[in-house]
Amino acid sequence: MNPIKGVYVTTTEMIRYLEEKKEEDRERRIAEINRLLEKRQQFLDQIEKPLSGGEQALAKQTMQLNEKLDAILQKEKQHIQMDINQLKVTKKTNRQYTNPYASLQNTGGSFFDKRK
Repeated sequence: MNPIKGVYVTTTEMIRYLEEKKEEDRERRIAEINRLLEKRQQFLDQIEKPLSGGEQALAKQTMQLNEKLDAILQKEKQHIQMDINQLKVTKKTNRQYTNPYASLQNTGGSFFDKRK
């Protein structure tokens, strides 16, 4: 397969996957995204210049799709970041619930009054 066409096909496949599939299993979703990114990178590594007229047109279309893909991946990253932040808040709340006086413990030492 022509490397430019391979990049184009893989990019459209990634966009379709990210827009249509809303899997609950995030690990599998991330693994699939990584697989597609690696496949796309292999095609990118095979591209040699100069490009013919048809390849240049396909490359321009691919660059436009790449902008759309970047926006979708940014949204995906934001969703993951929000979930991570929510998990941190939940863990902090659970720790405070199990040991509510942990923040009040004085671990810096004690003060002894030496006056008589």
